[in-house]
Amino acid sequence: MKFRGNKKKSHVLIYCILFISILVLVGPLYAISYNTLKDQVLKDSQAAVNRGMSRLDMEIEVLQNIRLEMQNDTNFIRMKNLRSFEEVRQYIIFKDFANYFKAQTKTFVLASDAYIFFRSNNCVVSDKYQYDNMESIFNEHIIMEGMDWNQFRNSLFEKKSEFDARYVEDLYIDGEKQPSLVVSLSLSPSINQPEAVLVWIYSIADLFEDMNLSNYQEIFEYVAFNDEIIFADGNEQNRESHQIVDGCKNINLKVTMDVSEQYFDKNMRTFRNFLIIYLATMIIFIICLELALSYWKNKPIKQMVKLMANLTGDNSISDKDIEYISDTMKQINLENQQYYRDMLNFLFFKRLDENECEFIRSKYSDFGNPFFFAAFFGERINIRILNLCMEKYGVKSQRILSPQEGECIVFFNYSKEMDIDALRETLAEVVDILKVYDVQTSILISIPCNDVSEFYDAYQYIKNNYRFIDYSGVFLFENSDSNNSIKNDRKYLYDSLYNNLIQGNAFEANQAVYKLWYQVMINGYNSVDPIRKMFYRQLGILEDAAEKVNYRGELTRYDSKKKINDLAFSIADDVENICSLISLHENQENGRIQEIISWMNEHFNEPDFCMTSMENKFGVSGKTIGKIIKSTTGKTFQEYVEGCRIELAKRLITQPDSNMKVVVQECGFINYDTFYKFFKKHTGVSPKQWKNNIDRSM
Repeated sequence: MKFRGNKKKSHVLIYCILFISILVLVGPLYAISYNTLKDQVLKDSQAAVNRGMSRLDMEIEVLQNIRLEMQNDTNFIRMKNLRSFEEVRQYIIFKDFANYFKAQTKTFVLASDAYIFFRSNNCVVSDKYQYDNMESIFNEHIIMEGMDWNQFRNSLFEKKSEFDARYVEDLYIDGEKQPSLVVSLSLSPSINQPEAVLVWIYSIADLFEDMNLSNYQEIFEYVAFNDEIIFADGNEQNRESHQIVDGCKNINLKVTMDVSEQYFDKNMRTFRNFLIIYLATMIIFIICLELALSYWKNKPIKQMVKLMANLTGDNSISDKDIEYISDTMKQINLENQQYYRDMLNFLFFKRLDENECEFIRSKYSDFGNPFFFAAFFGERINIRILNLCMEKYGVKSQRILSPQEGECIVFFNYSKEMDIDALRETLAEVVDILKVYDVQTSILISIPCNDVSEFYDAYQYIKNNYRFIDYSGVFLFENSDSNNSIKNDRKYLYDSLYNNLIQGNAFEANQAVYKLWYQVMINGYNSVDPIRKMFYRQLGILEDAAEKVNYRGELTRYDSKKKINDLAFSIADDVENICSLISLHENQENGRIQEIISWMNEHFNEPDFCMTSMENKFGVSGKTIGKIIKSTTGKTFQEYVEGCRIELAKRLITQPDSNMKVVVQECGFINYDTFYKFFKKHTGVSPKQWKNNIDRSM
């Protein structure tokens, strides 16, 4: 259990460190994002307030201009001088001024209501109504701070200043409460009281909506006009930490606002949700990663346990038995370490001199007799597995050595009567069962060695071959003096490669390529020279074929680091490219042939049609055209043209309304005599007799 427990603890520690690192990064990231967002919210809010106050300032400036113009306007002068409404003329003056006033107020966007109150006659005119009695408008439309109309009138006309702006919370317009900014301007002031007062009402809600801050009560902790707080959330802590200050110079109005922390938090909600989802995703990812790593880490071990259960026949062994897996892996590692320390392992690292060979023969008598060996190469191959395999399949070996991890050498006594092919088939079964349990193994059977003095060269020969093998299988290596039949077979394959290549048969050519490389791979070699020779021999064939078909592509180059299959694939790719070019040429040639035949079929009945016209049209010699026609139709140029003309003549003559003169012209003849001789030569009868015969048969 200790074997797995330590690794599991290390994994947990790594994941904890990873998770803490993420948290450490998330904290500063959140703080930076929060401060950045706060600055952005303040900038956006300040910009919105600036825009709103600028628009309000512009309207107040327009209102002041209207005040100045109105004081000298005839309609205003006539209206302020009215004392009663006993005559129709007086009502006309009132109506004219009402229309004039409404026209003046059309330019105002922010103001929700506009009024003018007259002191001398108690008249009121607004952008919506006009009353000849101030009491009526108060009874029907306006209630301000609980005052009746008379109190309001006194407060309005007793003001000493020409200009006034104040916040009124208890203002009701048409029964609806509208806290507003009320701006009043005196007109034609006399010594004691003004003749009239302009009153512009700006709803607070409308002002903030114009700033795109309709939810200002959520955004700000408080809002103040000239230090008079018009809204506050009751929290006076950090009152001036995020202040926005602006104002209107035309009415001496200062606006102060403080953005609330709750609004910042609300804007951070999306980012917080993202962080929560991100952290949750990271946790899930770490858990899934641990499960996946555990699965892939334990899969080879579990497969190895299943293999051992199969080889030993012990059905009680379970790949889920963690304790068994741990014990098994420790035992295998101990065995491997013991084999790595075996004295005989120095056989793999140097060629022995005679004294060393004599020492080995005296200590290990089996190395004094002929032997051969099978080299097992595989990522998870080990001596214990091989011992079980040999025992299961009844293979008697001399000894097993493991010079390094993933490599085992099994030694066998050799005699001429020994059936090597049977051993090869048995080892192939071993490879198959190992493959079932994801243990990919390549087995290379060496040539026989007379004694230990020949082992090192044979071993290096095997190692050199394994460099070019990257798939599971059993490979038997033979002496080079027994390969005459192989050499003859190679000559045939080289010829097949060339012949199929120049004919554009890519499939057959690549078959020869792969067979040649396969022979090199299964029959072995004691140096890289056979590989280089094979490559350059095939490359020479490719170069000859490329020159013949005018292939201008770059051919592959030899790379000593490539394995056999990669070298074979690079040759095969060039074969495909050359054959594709040949096929393209053939298709183009076929198109040219079809063009020549089609043109002949269209123009053979012209009087001046001949081989010269064909040569001028296509720019090729008459001899070449003749060969094309002969290979395509089986006829000579003359035979083909005459055949086309006679068939056309037969078809035209048999038509009911045929005219012989027209037939002669349509068939490309100058006069009837020439046509007559031509027709009789090919049919044995005259044109007229042919027509009569056809008519009688019909």
